[in-house]
Amino acid sequence: MYEAFYGFKQKPFSLLPDPSFMYLGKQHRMAITLLQYAVLNQSGFVVVTGEVGIGKTTLVSHLTQQLGDNVTLGLMNNTHPSFGSIMQLVFGAFNLRDQFKDDGERLNIFKRFAQLKYQQDKRLLLVVDEAQNLGLDYLEQLR
Repeated sequence: MYEAFYGFKQKPFSLLPDPSFMYLGKQHRMAITLLQYAVLNQSGFVVVTGEVGIGKTTLVSHLTQQLGDNVTLGLMNNTHPSFGSIMQLVFGAFNLRDQFKDDGERLNIFKRFAQLKYQQDKRLLLVVDEAQNLGLDYLEQLR
């Protein structure tokens, strides 16, 4: 409807974050700069907080589009504990085949996966969207 009437090339309103429509205001520019700095310097953890709808997910999408081939991205956006253990969620984020009986096995396989990426001169980046759903136990396991 809007496309035909206003001559838009695509739908102007979407519930999904679209970094191509992102306006980088002062706060957003500062946040993206800090995120870029954290990725370049291999910071352990980075937390982006803000009110609902302020653009955190869009900001992270913008960042991930800028990543080079030397970064292997894992995106975890279904963070409710009912979806499985933290290691199951991490395996899903990196599209690793999960056929293991327990998290001990998963952890060992993930360590090998990380070592392989390191040997290939690649870095791992795990983005956890909606991390507030994880709870302290899961966050500690991630650490």
